[in-house]
Amino acid sequence: MPPPGTEGTPPVGIAGRWLVVAHSVPSAPGNWVDKSGEPLMALPLTGGDPITLLRHADTSLVTAPDGSLLTVGGTDAGRWAVRRVTDTGPAPRRCRS
Repeated sequence: MPPPGTEGTPPVGIAGRWLVVAHSVPSAPGNWVDKSGEPLMALPLTGGDPITLLRHADTSLVTAPDGSLLTVGGTDAGRWAVRRVTDTGPAPRRCRS
């Protein structure tokens, strides 16, 4: 049996020099704020440590015409919005659209 949070195929996308991945991780029982969405992480394609872009995001990533990625997410269930992930150099940037 796989460890918790590693089941299935996570959604992935490319934003410039970054691989963007929605990871599935178990949340604490009874914590309804942390049960919305999955953490959205970015990994540099050239190697290095991952960074967290959004604490909670939908599992779908859509590539925009400009090469950025669109997703829905936020810091908790009450602060969700459409977010754009772009490659801005040393770290990808996410912003509300």
